[in-house]
Amino acid sequence: MDFPITQRGRKLHKFTKILREFFQNRAKKSKKDNFKLCIMRKFIKYLGLMVKGRYPKIYGLVFDLRDENQCHNWQLLTQIYRLYPKTIESAINTSNSPCPESKTKNQNNQNKQNKQKTYNKEFIRSFFEDIILRNAFRIFLDLIFNPDNCKGLCCEFEFSCCERQEKSHTDECREKWMNLKNYYSYEFFNEIEVKLSSAEMGESRNLMNCFEEGEDNFDLLVNF
Repeated sequence: MDFPITQRGRKLHKFTKILREFFQNRAKKSKKDNFKLCIMRKFIKYLGLMVKGRYPKIYGLVFDLRDENQCHNWQLLTQIYRLYPKTIESAINTSNSPCPESKTKNQNNQNKQNKQKTYNKEFIRSFFEDIILRNAFRIFLDLIFNPDNCKGLCCEFEFSCCERQEKSHTDECREKWMNLKNYYSYEFFNEIEVKLSSAEMGESRNLMNCFEEGEDNFDLLVNF
């Protein structure tokens, strides 16, 4: 697929093209690395709340127990934690997470070598080498990217899918948010050079069916 050419003659990164469909100054100035940092922090925060047995705020609002989409996907996430607690707890362990350079200066040399300073490509690739975390990430995306709540998504990410922030969003608005979600569901892993399983690569297979069919099938999915 051909992408627009920048003023410097380089082709736009696909995600940059997706992000440029949104409005407001913050969105226009935002780079893909900034959004990557935002989505990673949100994901790890949600996992941390899940481990503590707490519900997250979604779209800046208290978790809605009457919302079938929210409840369903939150239950899928908690099922992953119940089956693989060590994997999830290790993922949210602050000693494994990146920290600012000012903090790393106070650590010994061995810790400096083992700890990343930022959510860079190396750290994120290592984080998502585990298929359990990749599948949990996709459920997280299903949880927050509700195409029927464009207003909430604008609040969640602090930029808008339509220039006037209309009260009644259009199919074009929903398509923009879904393009964002779909990129992070699969193409993002190609960007960070994580090799996907055959099940993940298969377009005709719905991974969520494996979660919903029971623990046995779920266990097979994350361990083949």
